[in-house]
Amino acid sequence: MLFRTALLIVFLAITTAFSADTSTFRAKVIGVLDGDTIEVLRDKSPVRIRLYGIDCPEHDQDFGTRAKQFTSDKVFGKTVEVVPMDQDRYERLVAKIYIDRKYLNQMIVAEGFAWWYQRCAPKDDDLQIAENGARASSKGLWSHPDPIPPWDFRKTKESTNGKAHQKPEPKANYHGNIKSKVFHKPDCQYYNCSNCTAKFNSPEEASKNGYRPCTSCSP
Repeated sequence: MLFRTALLIVFLAITTAFSADTSTFRAKVIGVLDGDTIEVLRDKSPVRIRLYGIDCPEHDQDFGTRAKQFTSDKVFGKTVEVVPMDQDRYERLVAKIYIDRKYLNQMIVAEGFAWWYQRCAPKDDDLQIAENGARASSKGLWSHPDPIPPWDFRKTKESTNGKAHQKPEPKANYHGNIKSKVFHKPDCQYYNCSNCTAKFNSPEEASKNGYRPCTSCSP
């Protein structure tokens, strides 16, 4: 009898904890680690969240920085709705995030700043539709003819002892508009504008020559 009672208590404790962990809650975003990972403040404690069903480019991949900036612009310092879905192997909460009733995960994919992570969210039609639309419009990372999915990129880094398998950046990697004095990086839509004839090897070089960074591509 005592054994059964003990088992019941343990079962109820586990069930209660699971229910608490999976309940929707609202919290303020206090950090954006990358495009698909944020940190919120819940009950005065930081909670790290991996966005459900999406995978953004790594920080050293094309569009990795822009993906992080997009997410930051949308939610940093704001209160979001968190819908827990799972917990990953790093013990991060995996969740859907809503800001002003809009599905953040979907917005990131729709802008071409993330892949729909089918293996983890095979039935999320919103993410599938968002990726199909971004592909068709050549948005973000889909403007490249053959973008490398981040899961493949991570495998390459592991197989080369942490060295990313990427081509070295060519020199004169930044173009400056000689009229507006604004400089852009290669994936910027204004990179090859008619007046973008000034060339620089680094943002520092561009700044020293009186050019300011583009607010669109944030070089």
